[in-house]
Amino acid sequence: MKESPLKYRYFTFLYGFVLIVLLIPFLQSQFMLHREEALKGSFVYAQDVSGKWKTWHDASFQTGKENYLKENFGFRNTLVRLNNQIFYSFFKINRISGVVIGKEDYLYGSDYIFSYLGYNFIGEDSLRNTAIKLKRISDELDRRGKKLIVAIAPGTASLKQQFLPEKYDTVIRGKTNYDYFVKYANENQLNLIDFQAFFKIAMDTASYPMLPKYGTHWSSYGSYLSLDSLLRYISARTNVDLPKLILDSLEVVHEYRGADYDMGQALNLLYPLETQKMAYPILHSESDSNSRQLKTMVIADSFFWNLVNNKFTPEVIQNLQFYYYMIELFEWPQTGKKYVFQKNLVDEFDTSDLFILLFNESNLQFTFYSFIEHANAILFGDEKVKQTYRLIPKYMDAMITDPQWSESIRQKAAERNKTFEEMMIIDAKWMAEQEVY
Repeated sequence: MKESPLKYRYFTFLYGFVLIVLLIPFLQSQFMLHREEALKGSFVYAQDVSGKWKTWHDASFQTGKENYLKENFGFRNTLVRLNNQIFYSFFKINRISGVVIGKEDYLYGSDYIFSYLGYNFIGEDSLRNTAIKLKRISDELDRRGKKLIVAIAPGTASLKQQFLPEKYDTVIRGKTNYDYFVKYANENQLNLIDFQAFFKIAMDTASYPMLPKYGTHWSSYGSYLSLDSLLRYISARTNVDLPKLILDSLEVVHEYRGADYDMGQALNLLYPLETQKMAYPILHSESDSNSRQLKTMVIADSFFWNLVNNKFTPEVIQNLQFYYYMIELFEWPQTGKKYVFQKNLVDEFDTSDLFILLFNESNLQFTFYSFIEHANAILFGDEKVKQTYRLIPKYMDAMITDPQWSESIRQKAAERNKTFEEMMIIDAKWMAEQEVY
């Protein structure tokens, strides 16, 4: 029986359509027909691999090439966003690890929820000992004419608990790192500024959001209020008249800027989420004949970036050094990215006037990372310990500038389940100790 021309044309059209759909991703990957926006968030892309006999024989080439092609076909980013948008819009399901959708579409980091509920509680003894160690460090710095200030940044789950997902409505909170650290910090009379407590009081009467709906940090407006309070606190504790931070105006807009939308960006949706009225401060600093600057070491998590963006820079603090999680080092005037132990920490402790620890409640479980360990060694160690710290930068620089050495450290880090930076610090310290001892 002869097929009808209409049916033939139908199958021809269908075949051609499928062929074009299959070809479009290939053409996009080869010729970049449309420039796609990169996906947001923290993840590691698979790297392309080259075919060698060894990698072909042990199948690592095949596995590596497959992983690379899965992440590098045409229009992948758009398709990922489309998939995320469908699950979010129709089912309120989030496809991104670590992001939780709450009531009225409020977004949370899962680690903030765990901290609020006490799931990561490290124990009263650990938190008491942390406060005692910090007090010892603080007293020694006082004796040397310096000052240590500990600041706790606000946690979104603790301050917006009414919007947590319904499954947490009946969960009973346990003991939390925040509650007990604040308790023992006050008992030991640490210089503590508790921004979480401040936000809990101020949020209800604030003119603009201090915590953004789709952000994990304090808002630009909230960080400005915190910065103003921090500078006043520093002046009161050090008896130093710092340069003044002056608010020129507030730019009020129905949009999110910078970190105020970081959780929303992490969802990687096709369309942005609904905005709210936000305030963005415009600031400048002023000095007079009585103003004095303090050389400052800040050991902090990502909350400090908001303060930097609000001009917490050499305009008000001299020679600011930001020790990001005690791993990476950022300096002002800016000198590019470095690692903390590329600096001679003995000299930095000797020449700095002010030390600020700033972490949010979800990071209290890590007891200020390695600051206490290194501060104890530098402040109370003998001359051999100090000489070890003076030599570490030499080995760090050598490791970073030697590609083969760096690669061997990466392999060792992978074997020991550590980051490259952690492994590099361990090895540099070990080599410095061998030279000194």
